This record gives sequence, C-alpha cells and structure tokens, in this order.
Amino acid sequence: MAYPFKKLENLSVRIQELIGDYQNETKTCIMPQHRAESTREEIFEERTRGLMEATKKFMKNAGTKILPEIQSVLAEIEVLVDSEDMSIVNRIRPILNEAQRLAMHPTNPLGYEELCAILMRLRGQLGIRVVIRPIVFVGYRYTKEDEMLAEKFIRLFKLEKLNPISGKTAKAEDVDEKIKSLISASQGVLIIFTREDELKFGGWATSSWLATESAFALGQKKLVGLFFEDCISQTQRKGIQGDLEYIEFNREHIEDAFLEAIPYLRDFRQRILEQ
Repeated sequence: MAYPFKKLENLSVRIQELIGDYQNETKTCIMPQHRAESTREEIFEERTRGLMEATKKFMKNAGTKILPEIQSVLAEIEVLVDSEDMSIVNRIRPILNEAQRLAMHPTNPLGYEELCAILMRLRGQLGIRVVIRPIVFVGYRYTKEDEMLAEKFIRLFKLEKLNPISGKTAKAEDVDEKIKSLISASQGVLIIFTREDELKFGGWATSSWLATESAFALGQKKLVGLFFEDCISQTQRKGIQGDLEYIEFNREHIEDAFLEAIPYLRDFRQRILEQ
C-alpha cells in the first residue's frame, strides 16, 4: 500500500522545528533585558506580552502552513486504510482517529506536540505489514483419497490468510479428546464433508464423525463453515447444516468450487476478526 510515509515524516519535522523556534522565543521572554527602574509588575507584564506574542506567532504559522497539510494527509491515509485487511484496519484505526481528533483544532503549542507524536506513531504502525491469520480447525475424513482432497482445500485456506490445523496426528485412542481440544482452541471450524457410504435410494451418506465435529463446534459457539461433496444427499445435508450456508464441490472439478469459496472464506475470516 502506497502510504505517504515521507509526508508524515516531513510534517513531523516541520512541527518540531516550529516548536523549537517557539521555545527559543519563550526563553527570551522569560529572561528579558530590563531597565533598572522597571517594577515587578512591569517585568511581569512584559514577560506575559512576550509569551502571548510568541504563542500567537506559533499558532498562526502552524495553523496556516502545516495544519491543512496534516488534515489532507490524514484524509488520504483514511481512504487507503479502509481498503486494507481487517486485522490491519483494527490496529490502525484507533491511532488514525486520535490523529484526526488532534488535528481538528489544536488550541496551543502543546496540542501540536501531541499531534507530532501521534503522527510518528501512525507512521510506524503503517509500516508494519502484519496480517492476522486466525486459527481454524479443518475436519475431513482421514482416508488416502480424502486427505489428498483436503490438502487442496488447506492450501486455499492458507492463501486466504487462515491458519488451518487438523487432528490427523492424533493417536487413535485419544482422537476424540484431541479433536475436541483443537476445536475449542480454534477461532473457527471448516469441515469438508465427503462421501462415505452409498445410500439405497440414491446419493451418498457422509461421515457421522464429521457431523459430530460440526455439532460440537456449534455447541462451543464457534463460527462454522461447511463444504459438501455434490453427491451427498440433501437429507444428509439438512440434518447437518441447519441454517448455515455451505459450498458444494465436485472433486473432479474442484477449481469451480474454489472460485465460489474465495468470497465465502473472506467473509468467514472477517467475521472471526470482528468477534
């Protein structure tokens, strides 16, 4: 993303230079040259007048030469941030909002010091390109054929900025507890329902274990995404999906389903980030 890093740096430097000039002037005001006959009241009035003039000069220069540019740059950044990944938006937005608030109408030099600090903080955060990858449990049948299919899905999940885990490495004797633990620790669950047994009156049944995983995840208040092989019967699907949307796929033409799955997965990930 082409953020205006140089503009932010330049504006911060210009504010610091103005503040430096202002501080030098105020030192002169605090320690002015007085006539021997000057009274305390006259000295105080002279100092006060000098401080007021220095502050007025600073505010005029900052308000006319720098502040409009700051407001313009922040508006430019706002447009760019809103097109970012949600994890980046959530990190940058509070800092940007604070910068915009401070830039609305600084009332004194201290306000510009705070604005300068937040601009540099914003510049630093904009340079961090960290994208959060939510952990999602992926359920599928552990047969050779279905594992090969699942690997294709998992590659897609990774491309869509998800961090997939599975229970494939669990030992047979503790698979139930292992998978429940993985589901509980995840931020979302994606289950790939594939054919298992052919039904007498047409269509196929899927794994009852996968259906159990889905039910457990929903019971844990997890976001659940479903993928059904196209041969699985509608009766089976209805018993599993409830009101959930799902993606249907044909394993011989998996790329067609992946095109449909991309917006589905992006919405799924965004809902996780918004929790």
